[in-house]
Amino acid sequence: MYNGGLEYARQYPAKVRDACHSLHMPSHIFDRAGQWRDAAAANGASVAAADAFARLPGALGDRGGPINASRGFGFAFNAGNVYHSLEYEAYELLQQCRLDDARDRLTRMGYAAAQALRLLPEGVPDSAAAPDAFAGDVGGAWYNATAYLQWQMRMRARQALWPLLTEMMGGAAPPLETALDWRSLPAEAVPPPLSWSGRTVSDHSFYSPFSEASWHHAAAMGALMRLHQRGVALPHVPADEPITGVCSSADGCVAERVALALDVVGAAEAHYVGAGHGYEAAGAAVLALQLRAMVNLTRGDAAAALAAAAAARALEEHANRALLRPSSTTLLSLPAVALHGALLLTTHGSGSGSGSGSGGDWAAAAADAFGACLAPSAKPQMPLCLLGLARAKAALGDAAAANRSYAALLEVWDGSQCTAAVAEARSYVGPAPGRAGSVEPVRVAV
Repeated sequence: MYNGGLEYARQYPAKVRDACHSLHMPSHIFDRAGQWRDAAAANGASVAAADAFARLPGALGDRGGPINASRGFGFAFNAGNVYHSLEYEAYELLQQCRLDDARDRLTRMGYAAAQALRLLPEGVPDSAAAPDAFAGDVGGAWYNATAYLQWQMRMRARQALWPLLTEMMGGAAPPLETALDWRSLPAEAVPPPLSWSGRTVSDHSFYSPFSEASWHHAAAMGALMRLHQRGVALPHVPADEPITGVCSSADGCVAERVALALDVVGAAEAHYVGAGHGYEAAGAAVLALQLRAMVNLTRGDAAAALAAAAAARALEEHANRALLRPSSTTLLSLPAVALHGALLLTTHGSGSGSGSGSGGDWAAAAADAFGACLAPSAKPQMPLCLLGLARAKAALGDAAAANRSYAALLEVWDGSQCTAAVAEARSYVGPAPGRAGSVEPVRVAV
């Protein structure tokens, strides 16, 4: 369905030239087809067109301009298009393992959000209040600030989750400084609750709940990953009973962080259920199951971790069948099917790839997960799933299939910051196209 639109997606920019939103539109088709470079180029052109107009003398006279050193860009101009494109571009750069470039887009988004916050009236709001009660406390300006913060929160979550998943895959991690994206998020201040109502440059009821859920989910995932790497079990598993007592600064109050994330995610799911948005409700439920998987991973319970990840994957796949989104970047945090495959590699992968016995079992399960991730109705050409599929196929002894996946990975990641994974793929594929090498796939225990 979307392949038929690729020709028109390539032709369209020549027809519309400098229209910001029109230049963005081909990225929906490119994203769906997994053509990450073309998608990022489309959104880069979209943002550049808006910036070019914003620099014209008098262009922003009533929208925050004219531009000068003290006020910066007139961020309110065409915001629903400019920052929508910026969010997509950051996601597409992450797929290419261009983490520094993606962080630059996040930095710009943070600047715009900060400008919006400076317009808020003075007051001492109750940060523990419900989202819309909080909005009422600080005045109507919070509705406008929410529009920018919800973009920033989603972008920040992905900027943490993609390096985290890359590191979990083992042997694929980019340089250490990029891994700080997920390590630093749990230590950041918890943002105030967003407004879930109001219509400014977007419908808050549609985006804000998932934005909040995504940020808290990513922060908790980062905290749990750090515990797992240190070999420390989560001291308490938030479930039906509330946490009692005072949290411990020795572990960074991780159990409380997870409990808060589950509470925010649960509230978002309930909101979407009440609004009749089944796809979005499923997306929130997936985030909760992913947290449960990571909690069990810290406790050394691989079976329970995989069961929760498999449940998240099943829910995600059902939602995709019920409502196939064009690209779903705005309502995407961490694909459950990719996490399921990564956990199979982390908990069972040996890298020896005999293709028989228990090794064959985990490798076959991982190949199934990563294959589902790459399906046309899922996330075709998603690099981390290409890498996982290549390793699983190699472990099964299917050199031809591993070679194809490694070669496809090189088309996206060659020259990227994921140098270790590129070297692995290059060693396996060899100098000549279609020739499999003898290097075993790498799996480093996290």
